[in-house]
Amino acid sequence: MTPFASEFLGTAVLAAIGTAVMCVVRLPRTAGSATDGPGMGWLGIALGWGAALALGYFVNRRMDTHLNPALTLAMWSVERTSTADAWSRVAGQGAGTVVGMALAWAAFIPHWARAPEGTAAGVLYRVPAIRAPLSNLLSSTLGSAILLSVLLRLSAGAPVPMDADASDAGMLPASMPPFMVANPAEGSLLAGLAFAAVILGFGAIGSALHPALGICGRVCHAVLPIPGKGRTDWSDAWIAIAGPALGAFIAAAVWRATVA
Repeated sequence: MTPFASEFLGTAVLAAIGTAVMCVVRLPRTAGSATDGPGMGWLGIALGWGAALALGYFVNRRMDTHLNPALTLAMWSVERTSTADAWSRVAGQGAGTVVGMALAWAAFIPHWARAPEGTAAGVLYRVPAIRAPLSNLLSSTLGSAILLSVLLRLSAGAPVPMDADASDAGMLPASMPPFMVANPAEGSLLAGLAFAAVILGFGAIGSALHPALGICGRVCHAVLPIPGKGRTDWSDAWIAIAGPALGAFIAAAVWRATVA
């Protein structure tokens, strides 16, 4: 399986399950809808997205999959992927996100028409709860940096050859593969747990943590035939790119300082 195909498959699973969770919580006449009962709440949303990421990793035969353009940028920054490979992965992530969201939309077609006007935006993409660009950028950057620091530790492996003394001191030997490759099940679960924890905190105020979800979600909102969807809000879309990108470079710097 090529990197593009791996990213496409994994991100499609991530986007389909995560968007379906949002549909269950936000659309009427579902078992988890807050309008028809107690609902799942934000904890359910965070756990759902965490499980979606874990399954997106685990469904792949390649465990060097990134499933997030920001992680691809961080891996490129620490020289774990080439420029051409990075672009191929980002393209696969974008295409997979659109397909996954479209599948989730199709699965809930009868429910969209019963939703209040404007509901679709809260299902397909996140906007800040309070519009304050600098604060929104900061929260997106911090949340992304924490998430990507964990994912780098799982995916980047050892940075340079180490001598015997360094290995004896408890540092990773150069021959050890990345944790995600050596332990796919455990690595997938840890990645999902990290995603759920960051969403539970920073995501609760609408912080952008995943560029493909933030941008492709808006694309899906703009093109899918959803009744009463309203206008697509692009005013904060730049934060969905800038925040995770800054977080990626911070995570790469932390990785170099603590692992290299």
